[in-house]
Amino acid sequence: MVCKYNASMRDEFSWSRDDPDDEHRCICSICNRKLSVKQGSKCLRKHQDAAEHQKAVAARTCTQDVKSALVAQNHSQELMLNALIYHCLKLVRDGNSFRSSDDFTRDARLYSRMFPEQRPLMSQLMELGVRG
Repeated sequence: MVCKYNASMRDEFSWSRDDPDDEHRCICSICNRKLSVKQGSKCLRKHQDAAEHQKAVAARTCTQDVKSALVAQNHSQELMLNALIYHCLKLVRDGNSFRSSDDFTRDARLYSRMFPEQRPLMSQLMELGVRG
């Protein structure tokens, strides 16, 4: 009996998807390989256990972790910059300059504690504030 790719295979092997060209095959969405399912899910299990597929899964996981870290870092940087913008608006509202603002250094240290991964950027901004 020749098997066709079906919903139970798709559920068991979440990395698989339909092959639009052949109902007796599926495509590995991680490795982008076409796999025969004529003998049932045996071939899919074999592919899933193969070293090549495992390496591709590990690489994808690593890539996703890096993307998540970058998104988190960008969010943190955005929050820090928002805090600095509010500080600048306060200075303008009160008619102060960075040089005359005693609060800037204290606030910059606070922002550094709030956003520790942004310390290099904060150091540069503090230098600008002191020189400005």
